[in-house]
Amino acid sequence: MNSSKSVLFLRPFYGVNIISDMGGDLGVVDYSNQICCDVSILYAASLSQSLGMNTTVIDANARRLTKIQVLNELSTMKCLDEILVKATAPSIKEDLQLCLEIKEKFPNIKITIFGHIIKLLDEWIKEKYISAIDNVWVEPIEEYIYRNFGRTSKEENKLSLTLNDLPIIDYSLFPIEKYKTLGGKSFSYLWASRGCKFKCDYCPYSALFNKGIEFRDIDKIILDIKNALANGVEVIQFRDPFFTANKFRIKELCDEIIKQGLQFEWYCETYLSGLDRELLEKMYEAGNRLICIGIESATSDILKMHRRPTFSEDRLKNIVSIMDEIGIESVGFFMIGFESETIEQMYDTCDLAIRSGVTYAQFNIWTLYPDTHAFQNLQLDTQVNTNEAIDYYLPFENRVSYNPNKFLSRDELEYLSQLFLLLFNISRIGFNEAYKNYKYIEIQRSRVQRYIKMREENGKKF
Repeated sequence: MNSSKSVLFLRPFYGVNIISDMGGDLGVVDYSNQICCDVSILYAASLSQSLGMNTTVIDANARRLTKIQVLNELSTMKCLDEILVKATAPSIKEDLQLCLEIKEKFPNIKITIFGHIIKLLDEWIKEKYISAIDNVWVEPIEEYIYRNFGRTSKEENKLSLTLNDLPIIDYSLFPIEKYKTLGGKSFSYLWASRGCKFKCDYCPYSALFNKGIEFRDIDKIILDIKNALANGVEVIQFRDPFFTANKFRIKELCDEIIKQGLQFEWYCETYLSGLDRELLEKMYEAGNRLICIGIESATSDILKMHRRPTFSEDRLKNIVSIMDEIGIESVGFFMIGFESETIEQMYDTCDLAIRSGVTYAQFNIWTLYPDTHAFQNLQLDTQVNTNEAIDYYLPFENRVSYNPNKFLSRDELEYLSQLFLLLFNISRIGFNEAYKNYKYIEIQRSRVQRYIKMREENGKKF
């Protein structure tokens, strides 16, 4: 244990809200009023504190601190040994630029940059930003804390940190009052498991975590929940990419929540294959009110091509219907823009979203992340390399400028994703209700207009 070290966890803000996605903690842009914490920093900073280190967190994203405000705040801190900067896919350039400015102003402070996107762009970062960054950490950041400050024996340092080794979250380190749901309720993330048993070739999670699923013990999850509730948290979202991978374990967790009388609302993400009526009823009784389901495409051949689990539309409708009947809202995750996907197939996916009955829908553009199997396969044909990949991530969209689709341009795909969302929302509430709630539809329409304006300002017209 090292009590002499003073470390700071920094989560930057650059003008728009960045939230971590489920599939690899890479980050997505959120234009809503929801302010989310960062699950990796929640646990890593708490681990650092539990190991006796002088630990501070600046969540600039949650506190809406500008770059200048961050630098000014750093100026007030004495004897700071190391700054650990969290990077995300849509903000990577801005995150690295901030590291440059921190190093220029505080040359004696060690800077470590981390985040799952780092593993995918490791060599590029070392080549371009080595002057600003002392350390590039590609593994989970809690592993860095454990190896560098938690053990003294070199032999012990070789041991990996398990999910069960992580402490309960020390909420005193965080601006917990800033973390809110869209409804304004106090909000936090928790881990019940990490990893996924599926190997979808475009998913960075497969490239980042390829060791299967790791589970946190039920009794530790219960302690996590109690600790969150004691700190004023009203809503918990489990960040597991496949929450119901082991339905018997989830039933056990729900039974324990019910037995101990823990009253709170919680969300999760999973696959259709992990859901049935019995489990859903148990989850609702334990407080579950929203489930995100990865559906992706209406075309089975596309799913098979990318090693994605297929499903029947009847099963999808049945599960969504059961959820609606019970009182659990559903979010359907859909993708368009696969390399061989036609516009007709994309519209089929939009139609499926509407027919499915899901409460909400997201239409994302298929994104090529470096080091994924899909990226490696297409690289052979396109000569796209990792050094160029950094330019794929747009500053306001978690999407790629390089477009592998054979039929539509990138601009067309991005416009289509916004159009599908508009069509879905109108169909979901009905035209009569849409007329009554014109402001809601106007928000959707304005998002399309805002995107067009942004593109035109950058000299990229449709």
